[in-house]
Amino acid sequence: MIYYVVGKPRSGKTYWAVNMINNLVKSKSDDFDQIYTNIGGFKYDQFENVKKLDYEWFFDTWVRDLHDYFKKAKREHDDYDHHIVEKVRQDGFYRSIFFCDEAQEYLSRDLAHIRWLFSYQGHLGFNFYFITQALGLIKPKYKYTIEYVVSPVASSFKLSNKYSKYNYYATTRMLRSDKYMSERLFFRKEIFDLYKSGDKIKHKSFLIPKLIMLAFLFGGLFAYYKFSMSAFAGDPVKVKSDNPDASKYQYSSAKKNDHAVPPARKVHKMSDAGDQLLRIRCYDSICSSKHFQDIPYPVLRKFFAADFTVVNSVQNMYSIDIYVTVSSRTLDMFVDFVAAKPTKDKKDMLSLH
Repeated sequence: MIYYVVGKPRSGKTYWAVNMINNLVKSKSDDFDQIYTNIGGFKYDQFENVKKLDYEWFFDTWVRDLHDYFKKAKREHDDYDHHIVEKVRQDGFYRSIFFCDEAQEYLSRDLAHIRWLFSYQGHLGFNFYFITQALGLIKPKYKYTIEYVVSPVASSFKLSNKYSKYNYYATTRMLRSDKYMSERLFFRKEIFDLYKSGDKIKHKSFLIPKLIMLAFLFGGLFAYYKFSMSAFAGDPVKVKSDNPDASKYQYSSAKKNDHAVPPARKVHKMSDAGDQLLRIRCYDSICSSKHFQDIPYPVLRKFFAADFTVVNSVQNMYSIDIYVTVSSRTLDMFVDFVAAKPTKDKKDMLSLH
């Protein structure tokens, strides 16, 4: 089987490999006889069946010679496979697991004996774990026979320094659709003590300070908003009565650019039967809503009379929004009045402005 462990420097890929070696040794499995690795700083004295791999000699010399031996045995023997297995057994590599760090050093070249090894490794009881910084550094022909790719999430994207997350992909494309599982490995001192690597350096995630900064930013904005609402709120809309029949609308004394919501007047409970909340926008005492257009404010006050209760008002740059409660029945009557044909009474009322 062939596996790739892919990740940026100090992302946790070597930690994953050493943890895997430790688990394999402790499992005392009958599926392999020994483990070879070239991981830097690995403490071989901690294990009986983990041996140092001379990476250059193994791939450039031993595999090349074995490939030549294979071609000769195939010409001379019908049971050439048996001869190859015995040769590998004598050399001490049969049923071995290889953890090869910096795999791009030898897998970036298209070599016939390496291609043969990838196609024939199952007969020899080999399992390869190739550790590399990027699959783009590996020749495409060495990617066709893989079992899976494991990739650690970069340390700068982690929310915790206590563990590393690893994604497993079924293909070397490493697309989201290719991912079939994820796992977390919590960092353990006993694993770090088995090798020396940049993985031991604790790298802080840039996400944590950014999330803290965003929390303070949103908190500050919310506090500023609440302070602005309380410190710069304008006065309520005032309606001054000049005669018993009509009232003339005046703007509040709020500043021209003040968008604050003034305190509410007496509010009808919206649960009262027939009440509706209506927003009216007025430009220089001429008002409109979704039910009517361009009606003088005094006309609204006269028509609705007691049914017209101001709840809130919002001063805009060139207009003011007035929120009122009115009865549905009176609102329907007013809409019909506005839509009706002009009459003397209607003209008299509209002339109040």
